[in-house]
Amino acid sequence: LRLNGGVRSQRPCRNPLSRPPAATPWRNPDYRPRAEPAEYFAGGKVARVDRVEWLVLPDSATAIAALRTGELDVYETPPLDLLPVLERNRDIVVAVHGKQGQIGFLRPNHRQPPFNKPEARRALALLTDQSDYMAITAGADGRFWSRCYSFLACGGANENQSATEWMRNVQLEKARNLFQQAGYSGEPIVIIAPGDNEIIRGFGTMAAERLRGAGLNVDIQYMDFATMMSRRNRQDAPAEGGWNIFPMWSYGFELDNPVGSVALSANCTDASYAGWACSPQIEELKNAWARESDPEKRREIIARIQAEAAELVPIVPLGQFFAPIAYRRNVTGLMQTPVPVFWNVEKR
Repeated sequence: LRLNGGVRSQRPCRNPLSRPPAATPWRNPDYRPRAEPAEYFAGGKVARVDRVEWLVLPDSATAIAALRTGELDVYETPPLDLLPVLERNRDIVVAVHGKQGQIGFLRPNHRQPPFNKPEARRALALLTDQSDYMAITAGADGRFWSRCYSFLACGGANENQSATEWMRNVQLEKARNLFQQAGYSGEPIVIIAPGDNEIIRGFGTMAAERLRGAGLNVDIQYMDFATMMSRRNRQDAPAEGGWNIFPMWSYGFELDNPVGSVALSANCTDASYAGWACSPQIEELKNAWARESDPEKRREIIARIQAEAAELVPIVPLGQFFAPIAYRRNVTGLMQTPVPVFWNVEKR
């Protein structure tokens, strides 16, 4: 089973499609799956193919052609503008697997001005039109995205979009006034964004444009993804190597549980998620949710968490988007998971 999964490696092999198969299959003869049906990431993981091979084909046209001819079996994230080519091919299936998708967000630095003040964080939200961010990520027609104002994943068990009506429309003048109330006086707003990740780079670029449109002094600094991930852990002032905002996305299933969600990390310590939000109230409610077994009472706690988060603004949500997968019709058994898994997969 051969697939193009370009995000898996930065070192593509030479002429990967012409590479001969290995002489020895990669199946582990000692592996024994659980004796139960597979469900999402759990259950019996049956290996029905001897070998799964990830190839890196940076050129999307080459990958599309390989999928159409059968040299590839799966294209993990085909570009949206080329989907019509694949959808017209009867031998190829284009589908969205994983109904919670991905959630985009901006993370402000809660320890550095101006976003150490809730007024500035609210101002950032009031400059955010989710449709703009989603259009550059998943297409302007809305086919592969939706608005999402829940601080827990939309489409999940704990979705709750209450208390966020105030942030659902851009209010430029109000945002400017809030920045003034937060004490902003023209200092550079440092946004760090990865130049080698198209989606996150787009989020950062859009945020910079919106802040500049409100009259703020913006310094967006592009770097490779690994450098950004390291840089975001620095707690220095922005002028000394720190930062004010970084863009990011997470899978919906990663944000659905309030205890494990980075979006709700607010424990007021250096160990919290970069951005270092602080809310003892949210942390207490998360603990109460974890201890509660009654489903109705849990939903009430989730509503309170949502209301507290709408006041704190630990992140600015950018919307929910979905990445289609394309595969040959003779590949069956792909699970409905947001990232491809290959147990129970067969190739006829």
